[in-house]
Amino acid sequence: MTRLTSISDGSTLSIWEAWLKGIFAAAIAGAANGIITGLAAVGIDPMHFNLQSGLHATLAIAMVSAAMSGIIGVAAYLKQSPLPPDASYERDRSDDNDSRDDRARSDENDRPSERGDSGKDNRRPADATGEISR
Repeated sequence: MTRLTSISDGSTLSIWEAWLKGIFAAAIAGAANGIITGLAAVGIDPMHFNLQSGLHATLAIAMVSAAMSGIIGVAAYLKQSPLPPDASYERDRSDDNDSRDDRARSDENDRPSERGDSGKDNRRPADATGEISR
């Protein structure tokens, strides 16, 4: 059983394909943020980080920042969307739910009625304090 998800243009992706694309998008977004942060070091310490003599240090901090931010982005995505379940798990789960629904229906049919023979509700209403009125 292949699970599919719709996307905005009306086509569908398998659940795994959508999940992997989400991981990839989170990594790109995190890395882009890290590169901007690394390049911001030029404004913080222009003596060490600049685009001339300090280019190597500037690119090094940008790449390390990109890697760390990418990892954080992927971790945040995994927190929101953990591994999708496989088809056998979904099938087993739906079988369990079906059997629970069947048991619930049979329990409702087996339960004695709370009404008397007249069809009226013989229970006494409770007032605001929870005590039964007489």
